[in-house]
Amino acid sequence: MQNPYAFRRPWLTLLLMLVAAGCAGEGAGGSATSGGASLADIQQQIFTPSCAFFGCHDAVIQQAGLNLSSVAASHAGLLNAASTLCAGRTLVVAGDPDASYLMNKVGASTDRCGAQMPDIGGLPSLSDEQLEQIGSWIEAGAELPLSTTTTSPTTSTSLTTSTSLTTSTTLF
Repeated sequence: MQNPYAFRRPWLTLLLMLVAAGCAGEGAGGSATSGGASLADIQQQIFTPSCAFFGCHDAVIQQAGLNLSSVAASHAGLLNAASTLCAGRTLVVAGDPDASYLMNKVGASTDRCGAQMPDIGGLPSLSDEQLEQIGSWIEAGAELPLSTTTTSPTTSTSLTTSTSLTTSTTLF
């Protein structure tokens, strides 16, 4: 007999756990870098809705090995990280948007390996304002907001279901 309190929709439970994991570790904002948005702003306005939400660069499915599900994960995965798709390119070079492959990948540049991001059917390319936010953050040093730790986030999620059945038989 199945436990009547067991989750009957495991996909819904998984979705809720992923959303919670994606929100874990998010700071309340973080300070803006001089002349541009902070990584916390970029995370909330660009990376989460355009990159992580659709399951491409989230904590579970990390396309090209890139996790953009939280401020700390984005910073760790982008700053001085080598592109896994384009040899010899660095995703974010602090202080140099032109040398940062991320700008090529999300912008209208033809100097990129693979498709322009985001590459989800129906999702528009990033706006000029969004590209400016990312570029300003990189140019200002690609800093991690003070309210976020610099260590890579570790997400541990477990779902335990136990069913116990005790049968007692009395013989006459």
